[in-house]
Formats: sequence, C-alpha cells, structure tokens
Amino acid sequence: MSWDVILMKLPDDFTGDFDEMPKDWMPENLCTHESLKSIIEEVFPTVNTDDTSWMTLNDKTYSIEFNVGDADPITTITLHVRGNDEALQSIRNISEKLNCKAFDTTEGEIINFSEKPNKGFLKWRNYRDKVCK
Repeated sequence: MSWDVILMKLPDDFTGDFDEMPKDWMPENLCTHESLKSIIEEVFPTVNTDDTSWMTLNDKTYSIEFNVGDADPITTITLHVRGNDEALQSIRNISEKLNCKAFDTTEGEIINFSEKPNKGFLKWRNYRDKVCK
C-alpha cells in the first residue's frame, strides 16, 4: 500500500480533470531510460537502479519506488511513496529536475509544493492507519 504520485508533463492550465483534456492529448516525453537512470542517480545517490523499470530509494524515514515500465522514451513515472513528509522534498526535487508536474492521485490534483503539499499524503496515511490496524 502506497501513496501514488504520477510525474508527467502537463499543460500549465491543467485543472486536475483529465476529462477536460483534448481526446487526442498525450503527455510529452520526459526522457529515456538511460537519461532517467543518470538523473535519478544524480539527485538520489543511494537509489537502487539495478532495474531501470522499477528503481527504489530507501531513506531513513521514507521510501519511493519509481515505477517506470519498459516504454522508451518515458512519458510518465509513477512514484509509490511510503513514510513521512520528508519524501515530499524528494518528489519536488525529481519533478523539478525533470521539468514536470507531480500529480497527487489521492487528491486528484497537481501538488502545490508552496501550499500544503502533504494534504494527499496525510489523507493516504490516515486511510492506511484505519485499514491496517
């Protein structure tokens, strides 16, 4: 069980409702597998990149799995996040490095790192704590 965040390039005026996107809209390419591995290793020196389709960052207080899949070039990256709010800075760092948005699947909106970026993560943790008693 994890809080899931999707990294992708989205229009600046995106409201969080994918139904409002043009029917033929597709996210722009983020990068290739090779370049993503280099970028992630630069941003997170301790990340495990043995499998570039599913890389794992284990920090002292949180973990992030980078679910990339096999498509090359990469258009989306799903982050499976566990732990505490320190993970938010890592999500911000990688989304800024990739020049993309971080879409909070719990809230159904882009994470605003300047104002309550943890609201979806908090909601997910509260849910997890209820179902995993």
